[in-house]
Amino acid sequence: MNPLLRLRVDRALQSGRALSVCATLLSGFVPAALAQSAPAAADPVRPSPSDPTVRKVATESTSPAQPPTGEGIIKLSPFILSDKSVSGYAATETLSGTRLRTDLRDVSASLSILTPEFIQDLGITSFEQALTYTPSVNLDQGDPSNGGVALRAGSGQDFSIRGFSGDAGISNDFFSGYVTNDIYNTERITLSLGPNALLIGVGSPQGAVVTSTKRAKMGKTSTQISFRTAKWDSHRVSLDHNQPLIANRLALRINGLFDRQHEFRGAEGKNQERVTLGLVAQPWKNTKVTINHENYDVGLNNAALVWGFDGAALAWMAAGKPVVGNDPRNYLLPINAQTQTIVIGLDLANPLVNMRTQRTLPAATFGGVNSISYTSLRPWETFGLSQDTFLYGGTRKNPPNQLRGSWTHLLLEQKLAPNLYLELAGARARQHRDLDQNNLTNITIDPNPLMSDGSPNPGYLVPYHDSGVSLIRIFDDKSDEYRATLSYELDLARRGPWLGRHSVSLLGQTGTKYASQVGLAAYNLGTVGRAGWGNAAAAGINWFKARHYFRNGNVPEIWTTTALIKHAAEISAYGNLRGAAANDRAPVDLRLLPRSSPISDKVTTDSLSFGWQGRWLRDRLVTLFGYRTDHITTYGAPESQNLILPETVGRSTSPTYNYNFFDYASATGPINLSSDARGLSRTFGGVFHVFPWLSLGYTQSNNFTPNQTTMRTALGTSFPNPSGETRDFSASLLLLDNKLSLRLARFDTTAVNQRYAVGNKLTPARQLLSYLQENYKAAGDSHFQAMEILYPVQDGGHDVRNINATGWELTVVYNPTRQWRVSLSGSSNKNILVDDDRYAGLYFARDTAFEGLGTWRKFANELQKVASGTASSSFDLNPASPADRQKAQADATYIRSQVDSSERSYLDGQQLIGRNQSRTGGQYNFNGVTAYDFTEGRLKGWTLGGNFRYRSAAVVGYSRLMGSTGRPGLLSVKDPIMGEANWDFGALIAWKHKLTRKVNLRVQLNIQNLLNETDPLLTAVDTDTNSVYGTAHAAVPVYYTLLRPRNFVLSTTFDF
Repeated sequence: MNPLLRLRVDRALQSGRALSVCATLLSGFVPAALAQSAPAAADPVRPSPSDPTVRKVATESTSPAQPPTGEGIIKLSPFILSDKSVSGYAATETLSGTRLRTDLRDVSASLSILTPEFIQDLGITSFEQALTYTPSVNLDQGDPSNGGVALRAGSGQDFSIRGFSGDAGISNDFFSGYVTNDIYNTERITLSLGPNALLIGVGSPQGAVVTSTKRAKMGKTSTQISFRTAKWDSHRVSLDHNQPLIANRLALRINGLFDRQHEFRGAEGKNQERVTLGLVAQPWKNTKVTINHENYDVGLNNAALVWGFDGAALAWMAAGKPVVGNDPRNYLLPINAQTQTIVIGLDLANPLVNMRTQRTLPAATFGGVNSISYTSLRPWETFGLSQDTFLYGGTRKNPPNQLRGSWTHLLLEQKLAPNLYLELAGARARQHRDLDQNNLTNITIDPNPLMSDGSPNPGYLVPYHDSGVSLIRIFDDKSDEYRATLSYELDLARRGPWLGRHSVSLLGQTGTKYASQVGLAAYNLGTVGRAGWGNAAAAGINWFKARHYFRNGNVPEIWTTTALIKHAAEISAYGNLRGAAANDRAPVDLRLLPRSSPISDKVTTDSLSFGWQGRWLRDRLVTLFGYRTDHITTYGAPESQNLILPETVGRSTSPTYNYNFFDYASATGPINLSSDARGLSRTFGGVFHVFPWLSLGYTQSNNFTPNQTTMRTALGTSFPNPSGETRDFSASLLLLDNKLSLRLARFDTTAVNQRYAVGNKLTPARQLLSYLQENYKAAGDSHFQAMEILYPVQDGGHDVRNINATGWELTVVYNPTRQWRVSLSGSSNKNILVDDDRYAGLYFARDTAFEGLGTWRKFANELQKVASGTASSSFDLNPASPADRQKAQADATYIRSQVDSSERSYLDGQQLIGRNQSRTGGQYNFNGVTAYDFTEGRLKGWTLGGNFRYRSAAVVGYSRLMGSTGRPGLLSVKDPIMGEANWDFGALIAWKHKLTRKVNLRVQLNIQNLLNETDPLLTAVDTDTNSVYGTAHAAVPVYYTLLRPRNFVLSTTFDF
């Protein structure tokens, strides 16, 4: 660079004076690579491009005589990104580091930014699909979806991020209200890995996903219409139109979507109709108002990528296939309670059957626990069902999960003074959801030759599913959020080179969320008040259920609660139930009633945060400090009443059920405070630009999640707030004239007090306590009269654990030429269990009159005394009574069995401390996306590309050591059983053509799962307690996940 020019530039930047130089000389200061599609980078020895001083120099030197346009004024705001912040797969600016626009090179936090071109080349339409091409993100294979607002894959599966499973949540423009999302109205997606106090103080240690809504632009009119079609009769149409209304003052943007996404399994898929309207107004030079509003109607029929669970059929086969009339070992279990059922799939003249006196298969036992939720590798051999059979209710036209809602965002940006900016923002979201999804996943065999009324059973030895109680669940959710952000930029470098430049932000935010839900079930009022039935209309014994038979491998129409109510008249017309006795043959009169009390919760969140970013040593060192406090209160409401049924249940689309939930706004009585939590989060870090091509970064941050549950630990105490903390070290490189950007990060994230279900550990203890209550206290035994209902009986189904996640994350963006773009990413993750089952361990160690493993073993020994003819100091049983001795022997055996089961499950967890817990895709993750645009020659206008994902084999379970007596011992944790590694490839071919001077056409074909890999992946093993597979206590496969077959996606896009 010309030394004189360098001196003049430096002096001008230090003094803040405008500098007018010709573009020819200026080109010696600005690298030519900045004009290319490579990621832009600030020279670390000069102010970054986001510096208002630099913007002033650039503006005045290029067009000093022209007034700034609307777009130019908008760029002054630190709350939005510039139009030039994305090039190809590379982003150069972000809001997700500090909530203010920051050069990406100056952010020390770990971010993955997915640009529109990246998403377009992949040919995908959901955030979840896109995020699987980022480091440290895996699918929790096989986990079912709750079908709605959480961050979940299009397949209906949860994510794990850095090995932490669950819902990372999505915030839209930094608002976290109840919304469902789609990519049609999204400008960019940013994944912030690990806790980030400035970004979101309350949240999971996984991180957070931040989406940016498309906003109206003051520039030119533009329209994009896209048509998309794929296999399985999927089709999608989207519109994006931007229209300036008043030059540099008012602009409108409209985004619309009509989507019918169907999958390879029957009725699986998603229907969407959405429209988003956006306005941007700039009434004055320093004032900008942005409004975005979306209405949506979404129907989901998502399910886990698994097939039917084995409801003990394999165990029944291993037992010799006993049936009623040929069951010498009394293997089959009787149905003793009144069980009114409609039978589907057998074409019975009267399908209304009371199943009392029928017999069923007992659940198989794996890992010492009864379970009907395991799968076999070949379900067609067991049940005659194909691998891709969809066993969930609903149809493509009427999905069972209906969501209708809207949201509105209003943002006011004001420049108050030089370098002082204010943003006032508010959001309002409303969503109603009807969920009526019945599933037939737990499949068993009917061993009854005769029906309950003695007639021949056409379902004998036919696979079937008992749906139990099918519920319609109604959700009404709403949220209101408001925030104010003040930003100030202070340049002290003018007074001294060591004083630096600083950006300071203050944020105040308040939000209120209301969540209401109720479950409705079909009840038979014809049984109310009859002997042996329930007197209350909503008594459990009056529930009406459905049983579906799979005769000859055919899947019948799956009846949900809506179907039962829709056909209530014709069901009642059949007359009475078929049954064994006169009282069993009750009349039928179906009604829809609440199964349980409705829930109405109110959650308020008040937050304050302070952020300070300092630039030192002429921007070579960028430091960050953030401080945030959050106060979260949760309220519970009294029961509400008055169900309002739809006027016409049988209309062509699914009905909308309404319920008069508790109205907090008009409440005059007391409201129950459920929880009150406060948390403090901090962030600090920095980036040091060692050379123009090398930057080193460090960040440390934490966050927390308030305990909003009324559940108690096994000790009867409240659960502590879960929290997370991370430390990230990074090195970033800019090479080859800024065409190659590389970032390597080392992270260390700790998650503390993470609550999870521990039923297999505490369930035997709960059963034991209940047994002692019912058989000794209630029977009058003097030793048990002081026994209370203890917490493991009331709650005790959850505990906490601490996990430490460490690993490496690599992101590479390479633009060798303007035509070629490459994105590579990878990660190595280890999730080490640090502490497990804290409260269960303390509970089992208790030594009280009625609690603790030692106490219960003492009870078993005392009962053994009675069985041997000796009086006990702990029981009133009479050792001289044969009946009491027999009872004592049976109860001693039962207590030992329950104690052994709880202890073994607890010790299994303790064995895993210090072991890697990542079971959701393995330790290694590697992804790649590339595309090349031909701009000359015979292939001019064509684009070729491809993508891949690799997930290494994961730990799917452990074998069990055997004791010297042949009894199962602890897990063999030193020899984990590994699943299978998985590769996924895709291909892209596109053609772009200019139809007219103003109309461009792009036709794109994406091939997903290019190699058509469809072999199921093993995702879990367990120990075979009942020798179902042949060897007792051997480790056997119990859970698989399916892979979607090859899919062809054709998109046609018009831009004009």
